[in-house]
Amino acid sequence: MNYSCPHFEKFDRFIEELNSNKVKYVIIRGYWQLPVTPDTDLDVVFHPDSYDKMLSIIEKYWDRNLRDCPQPRTLELKGKMCQYIQWWTTAPFDDRIHNKRFTMDTYNRFFFNQHILSDSFIEDIFSNGLEERSNYYVLKPLYEVLLLGYRNVFEINPDAFKEKHVNVIKSLISKNNINDVNAFNQAMSSFTNLDQNAAYVVEKIKQALS
Repeated sequence: MNYSCPHFEKFDRFIEELNSNKVKYVIIRGYWQLPVTPDTDLDVVFHPDSYDKMLSIIEKYWDRNLRDCPQPRTLELKGKMCQYIQWWTTAPFDDRIHNKRFTMDTYNRFFFNQHILSDSFIEDIFSNGLEERSNYYVLKPLYEVLLLGYRNVFEINPDAFKEKHVNVIKSLISKNNINDVNAFNQAMSSFTNLDQNAAYVVEKIKQALS
């Protein structure tokens, strides 16, 4: 990409090495203002089978944020170890960038407080739910809708979604030409067997949109 910034260049080289090593990942938040800056932080989820490979690559380009996250944060959910680490790029501060440098949160699974997505849902996301944007991977619109639903239900308030999230969901739905409840139900029907809470989350999304 024809853009010069030491922080972005480190991010870009990191992505290129992930891709060349077939590391499975998806950037779920924070990419809309790239290449100039992350929106705030970049949130990146890695397939559990790719996480160790990512860790062997990442320190070439990023430093751990030992000030705010001195240790990896771990949580055991349903017998699965969930991990979160925060990173940042090291280069002279750049006032064009939020936080003056790129910051990134990495996760080895999709988890929302005390809820973890099922293995079958994770496999579906990495098999069917990604699309390429520039040279990195993000969620397809309907997958982003559903995961925004999970975030609001399990991390914020199931009966009061954040207004900005509702607006994002409306925009994503309109891009898929979903114009009524029946069309939304049909679009979401393939997800309901992937996770025990998917049907509940879909109902809460519809409630937030009504």
